[in-house]
Amino acid sequence: MKWVNIYLLLSVCMILTACFENDAKFIFNEGVSAYNEGEFKKANNLFEKSSQEDSSYSLAYYNAGNSAYLLSEFEDAIENYENNIRLGNKKEKAASYYNRGNSLLKLWQTNNIKLSELDHSIKKINIDKETDIYQKLDNYLIKDSLLKAHQKLLDSNKTSIKKAIESYKSSLRINPKDEQARYNLCFAINLIPKKSITDEDENEKKEEKSEPTKFAIEQKKRAMELILENKFSEAYNLLVKAQSNDPSVNNYNELIEKLKVIADIIEN
Repeated sequence: MKWVNIYLLLSVCMILTACFENDAKFIFNEGVSAYNEGEFKKANNLFEKSSQEDSSYSLAYYNAGNSAYLLSEFEDAIENYENNIRLGNKKEKAASYYNRGNSLLKLWQTNNIKLSELDHSIKKINIDKETDIYQKLDNYLIKDSLLKAHQKLLDSNKTSIKKAIESYKSSLRINPKDEQARYNLCFAINLIPKKSITDEDENEKKEEKSEPTKFAIEQKKRAMELILENKFSEAYNLLVKAQSNDPSVNNYNELIEKLKVIADIIEN
């Protein structure tokens, strides 16, 4: 998907201090100077230090969020914007909600790059062509690990889009005339995968699964003992048979699927 530039509000707030008795404000102003000179890492450190000196200093969190964003440290930016939302006035809250949404979309964009790299790595692994049984098992485990990482990023992307939409909506509730927030909200809504409703239904079905019974737990324990003895086929057959007697064994479907793959590799 082509990335469309999102509008960003990164105004840096300046507070002039007549005296240096307030360390938080003095450090804050040092941070503003560093920021204006393009020294964003130094500025970020100073804004973070300012918020540590005065944990109620909302503007320090806001500027820390801005500098973290420009350093592509989006998770830190989100955390600082959330602190400003908790402490700031209405104008600050609107800006922080807005920039929180932007940071979440940047996380989404970064994750998409990682997903492409994972896709490439997964495609390179060909378990069937490998003749050495131990290499075959290694390849399977590597691929399984990559697939889990891939799914984790997909889940993270869904969460980021959802939270970004909520952030822009919150910003617009405070400032309904903000056309940039409205534009970004529409952009974020268009990122929602078409299958998201189906996925949510599937997740609800998963949540409806009953907890494993005592029998199911005992069967899994016995299967794990067989695995330690390298008796993968026996462990697989044990759990499959247990499934037919107790539906709650379905809680261990992921283990059963892995055992089937390993058993097939060993037998072939």
